[in-house]
Amino acid sequence: TLDVISSGIYNYSNCKISNSTLNKSDKKTGGYLFYNQTSEDHEALLRNNTYRVSGYYFGYRDIVNNSGELTIQGGTMYSTIDNNNQNAILNLLNTNIIYSYRTSGSDPIIRHRKGQLNIEGGSISSDGDITQYVGIVLSSDASIKNVAITSNTTVNLADATAIVINDNSNINIENTDFNIENFTSNYGISTQAAANLTLKNTNIYLRENTNVFSGRNITSAGIYSSNSDSNIKLESGRIDVHGRMAYGIYIDSGTVIMGIKDGSGTNYANVSIENPLIQATATVTGIGVIKGNGIFKYYDGRIIGSTNAKPETTTEVEPGYEVRFYTDEETGYEYCILEFME
Repeated sequence: TLDVISSGIYNYSNCKISNSTLNKSDKKTGGYLFYNQTSEDHEALLRNNTYRVSGYYFGYRDIVNNSGELTIQGGTMYSTIDNNNQNAILNLLNTNIIYSYRTSGSDPIIRHRKGQLNIEGGSISSDGDITQYVGIVLSSDASIKNVAITSNTTVNLADATAIVINDNSNINIENTDFNIENFTSNYGISTQAAANLTLKNTNIYLRENTNVFSGRNITSAGIYSSNSDSNIKLESGRIDVHGRMAYGIYIDSGTVIMGIKDGSGTNYANVSIENPLIQATATVTGIGVIKGNGIFKYYDGRIIGSTNAKPETTTEVEPGYEVRFYTDEETGYEYCILEFME
């Protein structure tokens, strides 16, 4: 066990810390436990450690401030991470991050401001009585694979967004599950910048607490696109949203592509009617895909809505196919699929 005092650990060269417990308590300002400022050809490795930072008021504070090349492998982190240099490389491998920031603030669990972020395996979760939740803020290129992103708090009062993309970047998310519950307004992924986002075998599961502020129609959406230059590709996976005003995908602007275009224009085209699956159910309005000024290209999958599956005009579909609507006999929900035009 290492109890860190003063300003934390500063690393400027090769550094390895393994199988340790690192604690930092600062009654005045909290602060970072580990500052990684390695230059070229130097790398820091933190393996199978437990990390905790506590402060006077804010509960848990930032564990890592990275401006060099850093790999964190295994272990458990009870705080947040900041990646903040143009040349920074941060690798999180099978690491569990638990967020317990017990204030009304909305600091994210991971701030990826610059450089490259690679997350593979592990989990990112919240616990306790936090009153706002932001999982990851992405302002630069990132790859996220095989990660469980969850939040199920005890207060049921706040807004929740698992991933916010707020600057031009290339983001790839694969084999990752989002499970966000007990909030009054939810977004799985919100694109606010001209990002290129690709999702493969990724599931977004949102459950709004409709008993809180039941008189307010607050929007929840699996994916919310609000930048005209954003480009989102949902190649495979599932989006399942439940709330008062629930939308699987809300396209305010930008481009969303569902599935992968075959392009042959024949009855033998590789067109799935099951994957991706988008579902939105609600106590007031549930719409699978809603489009404002954006573009929606529909090549594969099924869209379900308790009110409507997809009321707006689709910009483009698989050549030779058309969108057909049906009503599920058991639920009464509308759904739509692509069928070949004979």
